[in-house]
Amino acid sequence: MPPDITALLSLQERDLRLQELRKELTRIPMEQELAGKRLAAHQAAVDEAKASLQENEVAIKGVELDIGTRKESISRLKTQQFETKKNEEYQALGVKVTHYSQDIDGLETRELELMEKSDELKILLAEAETAYARTKGGVDEEVEMLQKRADQFSREAESLEGERKQLLVGIEEGTSGIGAAAAAGGDDDGGSDGGDGFVNVEPDYLIRQVLGVSNQGGIYVGDRVEAGVSRQNSSYGSVTFPDTTQESTQR
Repeated sequence: MPPDITALLSLQERDLRLQELRKELTRIPMEQELAGKRLAAHQAAVDEAKASLQENEVAIKGVELDIGTRKESISRLKTQQFETKKNEEYQALGVKVTHYSQDIDGLETRELELMEKSDELKILLAEAETAYARTKGGVDEEVEMLQKRADQFSREAESLEGERKQLLVGIEEGTSGIGAAAAAGGDDDGGSDGGDGFVNVEPDYLIRQVLGVSNQGGIYVGDRVEAGVSRQNSSYGSVTFPDTTQESTQR
């Protein structure tokens, strides 16, 4: 008897939607990863700004220690000058005091430069932290939205797979045999088992095989038909494809 064209078209419609859903479910984790990389780049900028500021603060501490050491040396030298009774020794100690005083002047200039740099680095750190916080809010929202879409698509795919199985059961045994052959990856080149219960069959393959035609004539891949339009077929004569628009809308 002629195949149930309505069921076959419904099956094809579900297969197409399942293909779309599986592409989306593959793409979503990639988008989530890209969002995470954007946030990671801002985190790296914050870490770099913190490291630069800390390094500069360490340099300031080092200069302060050097200044303190030289001041202690000057104090000790002046004490020795006060105690000595030899003019030559007094002058020699005075030369050292002058030398350390000049060192202190240079170190104090360096300290001021580092302090100015510290102020600039603090501004850079604040900007990096602001950018990170702003990006984190957007990334968190994006990742959450993508996860919701993935969950929704997974539920829809599961539902469609259930409907697909019911349609296969409802189609006459000959049609089911063709679907089973395609799923088993037999000699036909219409498709193969994706390993997850979904048969990766090109949408028109099942209808083409059921109607007893091939790529050489009749209805084949790329031959889209309009609802209510009859097509001549060698095996079944004139085949009219019903209008499934109402069915799709109700579903």
